[in-house]
This record gives sequence, C-alpha cells and structure tokens, in this order.
Amino acid sequence: MSKIRKVQRSENTWQYHFICPGCNCEHAFDDRWQFNQDFDKPTISPSFLQKGFLGFKDEKPIYGTCHSFIKDGKIEFLGDCSHELKNQTVDLIEYPS
Repeated sequence: MSKIRKVQRSENTWQYHFICPGCNCEHAFDDRWQFNQDFDKPTISPSFLQKGFLGFKDEKPIYGTCHSFIKDGKIEFLGDCSHELKNQTVDLIEYPS
C-alpha cells in the first residue's frame, strides 16, 4: 500500500495527501515541494509546516501547529508541534484505500 495519495485538482495541477500520525488527520502538499515520487518511502522537501487549522478528526476541526520533515517514509516531528509526537520520528501511516 501507499503512504501518499495523488489527487488531481485541475487539468494540470496535482496535490498529494498523507495521513499525519501526530494530528491523526490528512495533510496535503503540492508541486511547490520537492517529492521523490516514491509513494511507499516518500521524501518531501523542505519541511512541512501547517499552522492553525490542521484537519478533521472524528468530524471535528483540529487547530495547532504541525511541523515535520518527511524522509524515506518516516516523519520527523519538530519541537514546535502542538501534539504528543513532537520531537519524535515515526513511520508514516499507510493511506487507506
């Protein structure tokens, strides 16, 4: 299974989604990031920073900060994260089919 899902946004634009294990919700990035196109062991550069609205969990909005590096299928959470996985590195979650 894949850890990244590619979603077409328009005729010529794509977005990539992953499940953040720190926020327990979906985050997205686009072609402004460098992505190695490995959907099982993704590396995304530069760091991924999301502030404010992070996504939904159990249909309720989640707010805070999520800041991470994604390398070789692992997500390294930085110290400014507002969830319990800050300063930890864990495997990315398989994207549900």
